[in-house]
Amino acid sequence: MKYVKNLLMIIMPVIISGCKITNITQPVSADTNSEIVVNINVTASDVPETNPHKGLIGILLPQDWEVIGGTYSCSLGSGSLLINDEWKDSLEACYPSNSFEGNMNWICLVSDNGYTYTNAVDVDIELRLRTGMTEGCFKLGYLVSKATSGLICSGQSSWAPFSYPNNISVPNGTTCEDKFKVEKADEWDSLFNRKSGWTGADGIYSIPMDESEKPGGQDHLILFSDTFIGNVDASGKRINTTIVNNTLAYLKGNQPVEDSITFMWNQNGSSPKAVFVPATSSATANDFYWLMDGIKIGDTIHVFSLRLKITGNGAFDFEINGTVIISFTLSDNYYPENITQTDFPFFLTDSNNTTILGQAILPNTEVSGNKNYDGYIYVYGPRDSSNGKKLIASRVLPEEFMEFDKWQFWNGNEWTNDFSSCASITDQISQEFSITEIDDKYLLVCQIGSSVAVRFGESPVGPFDFYNEIYQCPEVQISSNVFVYNAKAHPSLSDDNSLLISYNVNTLSFSENINIADIYRPRFIKLSINENQTGIKEKTELPAAYRLLQNYPNPFNPVTLIEFELGMTSEVSLKIYNSLGEVVKTLIDSKTLLAGRYKTSWEPHNLSSGVYFYSLETSGKRETKKMVFIK
Repeated sequence: MKYVKNLLMIIMPVIISGCKITNITQPVSADTNSEIVVNINVTASDVPETNPHKGLIGILLPQDWEVIGGTYSCSLGSGSLLINDEWKDSLEACYPSNSFEGNMNWICLVSDNGYTYTNAVDVDIELRLRTGMTEGCFKLGYLVSKATSGLICSGQSSWAPFSYPNNISVPNGTTCEDKFKVEKADEWDSLFNRKSGWTGADGIYSIPMDESEKPGGQDHLILFSDTFIGNVDASGKRINTTIVNNTLAYLKGNQPVEDSITFMWNQNGSSPKAVFVPATSSATANDFYWLMDGIKIGDTIHVFSLRLKITGNGAFDFEINGTVIISFTLSDNYYPENITQTDFPFFLTDSNNTTILGQAILPNTEVSGNKNYDGYIYVYGPRDSSNGKKLIASRVLPEEFMEFDKWQFWNGNEWTNDFSSCASITDQISQEFSITEIDDKYLLVCQIGSSVAVRFGESPVGPFDFYNEIYQCPEVQISSNVFVYNAKAHPSLSDDNSLLISYNVNTLSFSENINIADIYRPRFIKLSINENQTGIKEKTELPAAYRLLQNYPNPFNPVTLIEFELGMTSEVSLKIYNSLGEVVKTLIDSKTLLAGRYKTSWEPHNLSSGVYFYSLETSGKRETKKMVFIK
């Protein structure tokens, strides 16, 4: 099936196993040189598992903290988690600790036994950590996986889910301030949640028609790759559906207004077809395009595209065989005309990795509106490696865009005309990403596992500072097959106070994309950055006994946070009940926690909207509060 081939190429390596961190309970503050307990719940749904693999957990900690011990328990058995320095080296290679804020260090623990299983397994992990002597706000990270070669560096949330940051402040009673504020952009989500015609797609890049990167009233051409054309019935199922390799939309202005957007595909003939079909001298029969980023220069729009070649009938029988620049103008009804296709020479592939340019563009010209413009257009791409994807950069003047001998490439120290000298600027980016000027810095937006992450750079080619995970995408809870990827920013679709960011949602089950049409469409969030919100807030007094706080947000969708305070070491249970008094989720099951304030989250899935109750029980006392879930 061609759709599957397209999907697997972009999301390689294919996700074939399912593992999720379903809950983390961690103190929000602690004293120096004190012991804390962290509880992590993990679901392994990659079944059947016929090989007795051990479990692995990596913990990203400040250098002067230590792991006292770790245990695990599940229906298959229980035991100890043992420190393993060999696997620590793998974590360091895949997620270098110096890429994270603070003086951090990876510690890896592996289960004492390996297990086989035929059904999904829920695993409870308890970690005992000791804090150091340094005060401040610390961002801890937790990565879980099987102790199997190749999974950690995959960057895939179903192979090696990575939860970061999990904030904790020292000393006790203080709280971490949040520099990043993220909220769902429901109005943009709604614009692409459609029931007829265009009903969902991958990719999504936006090109401002006035060439400005700054928010304004300009029109936009929007690019999509694999697209469903057809209808969605009242049950949310796709019917009478065709898949085409690429489509477009034209948005008048930069606001998510239903009447302002027109979706377009090739309508010549009896069934929908892709807008762009490979036609260069290097193209062969059955090749197809996966659209990358684009830019308008004068009257001409240029779009970078991956050209893919089908090599057989199997799910893995395909390969990338080049990149192309598609150039065109728009007709009065916004459809491409005067189309030319040019093979782009800056593409390398061998048995070990592939180097691509065109996945992200930063126009840094005067017309772009960027404050620190230098006249160049910066074109970025990913370089595959055994440790994930790394960022490379090129640049060219607008008037020389199609003169390939004039292109320059960053070799780590200077710009040269030698493409093979491209240096890896930073690592752990996603296949699709973006770089946007924010004040005097450059914001890299990408996907890390199931989270949207950002990094600040000092120039268009870095250096880039620490990872900041700003949003955990809740759609991965829809099913074990669902994954998210390719986060990127859309600065000219943003507003003066926040940056619009999209990410893609997909599933490895083709039937799910048919039966649950809501999966396969882009999602949007808004990011606000407060440079003054750093460090920790002033210390507050710890409670004398215990207290259960009201969840927030409330009502909520899709996730809510629950906080509670303990005045002394206690055995704690925290459970969710429905309106009939039935337990629908146990967040904490009779765990001994030290005095302090704790935060945990709940993401209901496969549950209906309605009133639910959460109950905290400790030392013979019980407190219950009400919350409302709205789908």
